[in-house]
Amino acid sequence: MKKTVVMLPALFYALVSVAAAQQSPNAELCEGHGGAVARDRVAACTRLLTDPNYSAGRSAIYFDRGNVYDELGQYRRAIQDYGQAIALKPDDPNIYYNRGITYKHLGQYTRAIQDYSQAIRLKPDYANAYNNRGNAYDHLGQYTRAIQDYSQAIRLKPDDASTYNNRGWAYGSLRQYNSAIQDFDYAIQLDPKHVDAYSGRGYFYGKLGQYKRGLQDLNAAIRLNPKNSDAYWGQSFRLREAWPVQARIPRS
Repeated sequence: MKKTVVMLPALFYALVSVAAAQQSPNAELCEGHGGAVARDRVAACTRLLTDPNYSAGRSAIYFDRGNVYDELGQYRRAIQDYGQAIALKPDDPNIYYNRGITYKHLGQYTRAIQDYSQAIRLKPDYANAYNNRGNAYDHLGQYTRAIQDYSQAIRLKPDDASTYNNRGWAYGSLRQYNSAIQDFDYAIQLDPKHVDAYSGRGYFYGKLGQYKRGLQDLNAAIRLNPKNSDAYWGQSFRLREAWPVQARIPRS
């Protein structure tokens, strides 16, 4: 339940973009200028890579094409391109970071951790890499390590609601419900429309026996995102199964 709700925050799974060193119409198209569609971008990047007269910025071209393959769900091809980019520019933390995201998409969390760790070695203040590595540890059930990484991400980027939200779920997995609720409080203070934080806080209020507050938060999550109400009411139904009958309240 938790992983489907909060482990894919858009902010932390957005891909980083690197521009090619030498500009040309194909280079601009490869990078996505002018609203280019994904297939056209792949074709433009491929033309650059096969053009013997274009030798500048090949690492960036592989990187950009890898990003597009990731967007298309062609994760194996993305990993191949990121590998080529790393071979040409092994000191770029963004390439490792993006490849870690792609490994995550494939469910290869150990490899994702390895790439996030290399990104952090190259860029010790890489808050997003700490957050994403925390997500990967969480998926592996290593919640203490996840909390350590989320905490470091928060130290580096204290105004990011999603990291508090992620750490809140990790605390909850360790049954540290008060710490979880505190993190959801912070997430909501930073982003009053953070649906996942309301959902998480509601869930763990229920674990503490504070049923009314829990269902109020779940209802708030539904109001903020009514298009996804089936998922939230599915979670609410599971909570209602676990909570005593006398604790149940009607939807507000």
